[in-house]
Amino acid sequence: NVLGVVSGATTDEMARLSAQADALGSDLTLPNTSANDAATAMLELSKAGLTVNETLDASKGVLQLSAAAQVSNAEAAAITANALNAFSLKGSEATKVADLLAGGANASSASMTDLAQGLKQGAFAFASTGNSIDTLVTAVAALTNVGYDGGDAGTALKNAMLQLMAPTAGASATMQQYGINVRDAQGNMLPF
Repeated sequence: NVLGVVSGATTDEMARLSAQADALGSDLTLPNTSANDAATAMLELSKAGLTVNETLDASKGVLQLSAAAQVSNAEAAAITANALNAFSLKGSEATKVADLLAGGANASSASMTDLAQGLKQGAFAFASTGNSIDTLVTAVAALTNVGYDGGDAGTALKNAMLQLMAPTAGASATMQQYGINVRDAQGNMLPF
């Protein structure tokens, strides 16, 4: 009932959400996942503003992230929804978010939770400059290898990106002195 109210789902959409929750609860690739777990993830995705169709598309990726990162379904849904919203990704790309975090954790000293915290801190700045989620996760993973924790790495990257977006007069002069240009001919930020 709460999911129906939050999502604004019609009767037909609620039937689809229920069927999806049942299917995910029976999915052998999602050990220790119940239909209730799937419904919890769907509720959190809906709270984050995803449409019913996006929620349906994202729910399996959220449950995969929850299992891989060993976090609650609600936390995995929040991480995923924030990433999807910040980078204007489709709900069907939720598995990509889980895969990126798993890949970053496997290639660095960061845990998936560290990377998720970095993603949370830096997503807005990176997305607003046209950089991809892949670039941010890679940068956070690299910084964890030199001693930053995930949240601090994301904050440092966010601050650096914000300063590059609108440098002070002194910083702009120094960048010009060394031939550093962060914008293309049309004024768009260059890739990180």
